[in-house]
This record gives sequence, C-alpha cells and structure tokens, in this order.
Amino acid sequence: MCNRNARSKIKILFWCLLIVFSAGSRADASFSHLPNTPECADFEREILRSSPKSELKTETFAVATGDSLFFEWYGDFFTKDSKQCLWSGSKTIIAILVGHAILQGKLTLETMIGDVVPQNELLNPDFSRFTVRELLNMVSGISWNESRGDDLRDSSLMDMLYVSSFHDSASYVQRQPMRKDRRWNYSSGDFVLLTVMLENVYKDNPRYPWELLFDRVGIKNVTFERDSTGTYWGGSHLFLTTRDMIKIGQLLLNRGVWNGERILPDWWVDFMTTVSPGILEFSTEELTNQGVYGAGIWTNRSVNNSIPFVPNMPQSTFFASGLSGQYIIVSPEQNLIIVRTANDKINSRKMSYVIDKTLGCFKNGGSDSGINTGLTTGLDTEKGTYVDHPTPKRSYSKQEMLYAIKSGLLSNMLAKELCSCHYVTGLPFSECRKRTQLPSIVSKIVKVLSITDYSMGKGHPIFKIKIAPTVLSYLSVITKSPKAVANYDPLHPELGCMLE
Repeated sequence: MCNRNARSKIKILFWCLLIVFSAGSRADASFSHLPNTPECADFEREILRSSPKSELKTETFAVATGDSLFFEWYGDFFTKDSKQCLWSGSKTIIAILVGHAILQGKLTLETMIGDVVPQNELLNPDFSRFTVRELLNMVSGISWNESRGDDLRDSSLMDMLYVSSFHDSASYVQRQPMRKDRRWNYSSGDFVLLTVMLENVYKDNPRYPWELLFDRVGIKNVTFERDSTGTYWGGSHLFLTTRDMIKIGQLLLNRGVWNGERILPDWWVDFMTTVSPGILEFSTEELTNQGVYGAGIWTNRSVNNSIPFVPNMPQSTFFASGLSGQYIIVSPEQNLIIVRTANDKINSRKMSYVIDKTLGCFKNGGSDSGINTGLTTGLDTEKGTYVDHPTPKRSYSKQEMLYAIKSGLLSNMLAKELCSCHYVTGLPFSECRKRTQLPSIVSKIVKVLSITDYSMGKGHPIFKIKIAPTVLSYLSVITKSPKAVANYDPLHPELGCMLE
C-alpha cells in the first residue's frame, strides 16, 4: 500500500514536471509558429520548405523588429546554436569595427594605411596612401578580380584563399598591380587591408572584434577565421548564428546604439548606406545587374535609373550579402530585419520573390509585430508580372579544372570547406560534401584521406582533415592534386579551421 502510494506520488510529480517543462518549451518554440493564414502557408511551402527541385535552398530564416525577434525557422541539421559562414557579409562586420574605432578616436575616414602600419611592413609604397574611406567604398584602385564566376585562373580571391597566399593575405593583396582608374571594384582585398589597419591600431589586443563589438552586443558563439599570420579574413569567413545576425541588423537599425550604449558614431549608418562615389559612372544596365554598394554594405538605391536590387522594398533598405544566399536585410522605414541563410545562388529577382512572400505572410498575421508592411509588389518592369529568371549554372572548362587540381586549389578548398562545415557549422560530412563551391562530381572524386581526432587520447586535441592526391581520368589526362590538410582546435573554436 505504501509502495503504491509512493508510486502514485512519483507519477503525479512526473506529470507536474512534464507540464511545467512543456510550457517552457512551448514559449521558446512560439517564435517558430507562423500565423494561420493562406499567405503564411504559401510562405512556408515555397520559401522555407521548398521542393528539392526548387532553386531556393533556405536553411534558416528569422524576422525581427528593432527590439524583438518574433519568428525564426531552422531547416534540417540546423538549430539556434548553429553558426553559418556569412562569406562576404563579413565585410559589414569589418565596417562596424572600423566605425567603433572611429568612435574611439583611433581612426578617421581620412586615415591612411601609412599612418598606422609601419613602413617596413608595407611592400608597396603606393598602398600607404589608401584611406579608410577609399577602402570601405572599394575605390582603392587595386587590380582585383573577386568573382568566382570568372575563370578560376584569374580569380584573386581564390588565389588568396586557397592557392598561393592563405598563409599571408596582407602580403598577397599588396603584391597586386594598380589600375589606372578609381572606379568601384568589388574587392575582398580592400577589406583585408582594413583588417591590417585595425590589427595595428589594436596590436596589443588580438581579440579586438570581441571587445569592440561581439561582447558589447551579447554575441558569444562566434568564429572568425584567420590566415597563418593571425590576420582576420576581412572579406569573409566570419561565422555567426542566425540570432546573432539579427543582433547585427538591430544594431544598424537602431543607428549604432545597443541597450543605451553608443557603439557607432551617430552618422556612421548614414555613411555606410551612402552610395560609393565610384559607382556613379556605371551604366543603368551595369548597376541593375551588379547592385549599388555603399561602404561595407549593399544599398537598395536606384542610381542612373537602375532597378533596385530588391524593388519591392524601400530604397532606404540596406543589406549584408554573402555567397550562397546569406542575407541580413534591414529596412528602417518598415522597422524590419530579415535574416536568411541558405545554400543556393539566387538572383535579385528571386530574392524579391522571397521578400514578397515574407511580407505577405506577416502583413496580416503579424499585425502586432510593429512592422510597417506597406510595400509595392516585386513586378517585372517590362511585363508587370513576376518572372522567375533562373540563375545561370556555372560550368568549368577543362583547362580551369586542370589548374584547380594541379595548383592545389581543389584540395585546399575541399579540406578547408569540409573542416569549417563540419567542425564550425556542425553538419555531418556527408552533407558538407554536397556544399563545395566546385562541381559535385569533382568533390566526389577527391576523397577524404583521413580525419584524425586527437581529442581521443592522442595528444593535443586538434582535428586534421587530409585530402588525398587524386587521379582524374574523366578529364582524359593524368594529373595529381597535392595533399591538403586543414586543422581545427576545439579548445579554441573561435579560430575555426586553418590550412597547414
């Protein structure tokens, strides 16, 4: 009888605890509940859970205002704690760090590289005259080829990251020739030089990104990868969670103020979102195709009658954008922040479609959100209806692939990307292999030689990924790819992965 009563009490206690904890978990999960409307069902079906055949490969999605997060969604493999690479969206973070350095009086917009970097560290005297303003506006005049869409053999970015200079990015940038003009030219090289300036200004504090920004806004789970010299990859390789990307958007939406503390000068967001002067001479067609850059961030402005990048949002909108569909979109007029992470290559028209579906969902069901959803629809300017313009698929020539194999670009890229994808983002290796920036057939041929887990009692806890030399007979040649090794130290997750 006593045992029966005891068991009954235990059962009652168990159910009480279950109710309490279930209530708590529902509160946390309420952010993921969409309003029950046809528009939101459409948004979920087409934007969040699109079919395998769709161009859209959304992985996480969040919507917020300047002071609250009210919707978030995570796809397979991802949680609120998952970090994802911002790729070129990292440039916006560098611009914020520069803004805080200016607030502290360490830099000005007219500070030249030679003012803070010792002359004996400058390989090219011409580079000493570049100013903070010129580098942020990408009008330095450095001859730099950023695009991964061009011939692999001509890509400055790929060469720096994976071939000749992943050990010393600053030296690589300084070896680049100068152009005769100062037209705007998209360049991660300019942002590497900005990180070199910050590195010298805060030379006694290698954790300056944390003290200047991350710690101040409560971003704790962050990885910012570096080259072998300790210089941060200023143009890419910053990993943040979706919620922390929202915090970056909120900081900018609130004009550089966080919880009452001013982190950026009161004019800084205006400067970042002012059109780069090097843009103004581009044609309407060029600007419509490439977008309109500001200073460390993309704007939604129309210049020379160009079509804004996202025509269904106000021209005051601005956004950080990165490879494979990463976006932090901020619309001050609408009190709106949208964060999307993905593994696709959608164009501006498709992004307009995403925005239309998002606002269509939250326009009615999210009426208490504080979002101003007055908008125009994203119409095709010629036909007046939505037209899906598929993103052209990138094809590689035989000569490009031979170069990628023989130069080590292929093996280094795979080692580095697999390492970061698995150990930093936390995806299984089988999924990471699908995400290489090179053709999937190539990533399948190049096998992972070994993954050494030194945390299992084998000494210092460093994980090593080795990529095997490979013979590619399908190219009708015999060529070998040099071995590549990427390291990850779990004792220092903030450092991410580094090539040996």
